Amino acid sequence: MHGAPGAELGVIGAWTAQAPLGSPAVVMGPKGSVVMSGAPGEVVLAGDDSALPAVRRYLRMLGPSVTGHLLLETGFDVSALGIEPPAGLRVSILTPDPQRPSAALAEALAALPAPADPLERFVFACGEQSLVAPARATLAAWGIDVERAVVKGYWKR
Repeated sequence: MHGAPGAELGVIGAWTAQAPLGSPAVVMGPKGSVVMSGAPGEVVLAGDDSALPAVRRYLRMLGPSVTGHLLLETGFDVSALGIEPPAGLRVSILTPDPQRPSAALAEALAALPAPADPLERFVFACGEQSLVAPARATLAAWGIDVERAVVKGYWKR
């Protein structure tokens, strides 16, 4: 949680660095409530550090033949994140802006080409709350029903 000496503190690092000894904390992983039937033709997985557990879960669930885009807004090297993207995923590592969390994700998501068939693209986009509105606008522009995607704010600045 505290990172390497001299490194910036992570999302929860500032709290843990100053929390009194014995402070209670609840840590939870993704609940996995989305049930996917069949395999999508392509995926877009977009998330910040808070979304990494869910991204890992989707990658395991989708398997090695999945194609599409993986957009990660993180200050960490992807090899240190425990993520091994399949060869068919185009990976973009986006530099976080502390003043505009998830802005890089929203911009990168909007810059992707629209799918040839909206019913064949599954989208997962989760990060800071400000990502939700622009991500849903992108889904609408692509013709993807929000019921066929996961778009959530995992935290709020």
